[in-house]
Amino acid sequence: MGNLIANYGGNLSLLHDQASSSSDLEKRLKELGKGIGSVTVSIFLRELRGLWEKADAQPTPLVMLAAKNLGIIRKEPHEKALKELKSFWRKNKVAGKAFVNFETALLRLGKDFRRKGR
Repeated sequence: MGNLIANYGGNLSLLHDQASSSSDLEKRLKELGKGIGSVTVSIFLRELRGLWEKADAQPTPLVMLAAKNLGIIRKEPHEKALKELKSFWRKNKVAGKAFVNFETALLRLGKDFRRKGR
């Protein structure tokens, strides 16, 4: 919390505005404090997709596991996974739902796959 206050006046929107890219945004978030790692940042940015233009983190390993098992993506992990997931979503949208809902559903399914050892 101290780094957020010291570097950005406690304003997450300022942090976003100062980031030069999606990867820079992820880096800045991780630098906010101990215990903020890739998965935490990915989950945080997933919830901000559509609100912050640079909130475009790569999917978490569990999302990748589910997408791979469903045949949505070809292999895991790779840098084009997010692009493939978004492309799949555009072709298979569900009325009243957003991409973040799809990603969250994949996360839950990935947890089930991991728990069942598949």
